[in-house]
Amino acid sequence: MAANLAQLKDGLLLGRYLRCAGSGNLSGFKRASRVHCLVQLRREKLWLFDTASTNGTVVQKANGSQVVVNADCPVHRLGFEDVVSIGGREVSLIF
Repeated sequence: MAANLAQLKDGLLLGRYLRCAGSGNLSGFKRASRVHCLVQLRREKLWLFDTASTNGTVVQKANGSQVVVNADCPVHRLGFEDVVSIGGREVSLIF
């Protein structure tokens, strides 16, 4: 999915809901919530916010470690080479 700078500043919702970015790739994928997470550019850094999704969002770091973003840890700063997985499905952000 492609996003422009204005969308990232406003916040880009990801999920199965038709108004979410990437809904075409996530529709019918029940492990993804209707409104799963929000990606937003704040102070020149990219942040991922969990929106109380059922299964959380997994961020695979460049060093091989994983971070689970969920109700217990709802905010995570994304790095340049991080890979975001929603319900086990990788999501690529191109901007």
